[in-house]
Amino acid sequence: MGGCLKIVLLIVGCIALVSFCSNRSAEQKRIKLEARIADARADAMADAEIDLEPEAQSDAQHELSDTTYVGQVGTNWCTYDCSGHEAGFAYAIENELTDTADCYENDDSFLEGCEAYVDALETLTAEKLKQKIQQAADAAEAEIRAES
Repeated sequence: MGGCLKIVLLIVGCIALVSFCSNRSAEQKRIKLEARIADARADAMADAEIDLEPEAQSDAQHELSDTTYVGQVGTNWCTYDCSGHEAGFAYAIENELTDTADCYENDDSFLEGCEAYVDALETLTAEKLKQKIQQAADAAEAEIRAES
């Protein structure tokens, strides 16, 4: 009976060893896959930040093209009817301004309207770029997972 028990224990030990090695191999494959995914996402994000910024800015400009100063900022900063702010905002849209340094005018409300557009454009461009970067990273991850 002692010999049978030794054989059974040996078989159980072999099964446990094979199972352990198999699980370890699967874990190593999973770790390698996750590393490849992390690298692919990082590369895609770096490339997207450079390549997609003009597209993000264009999308933001298009979205803001139908907006007014009051629609974007409100009337809190207006002292009368917001016409100066609206004119500055419209000027910035029409001239596709992207830098507040390009907003120059003697009238404070015009200048504030122009700067409000540029600020809104910068914020919206950053949001759209963030979305595009995330989409690029997700696509890179999906491609790696499809290969695996």
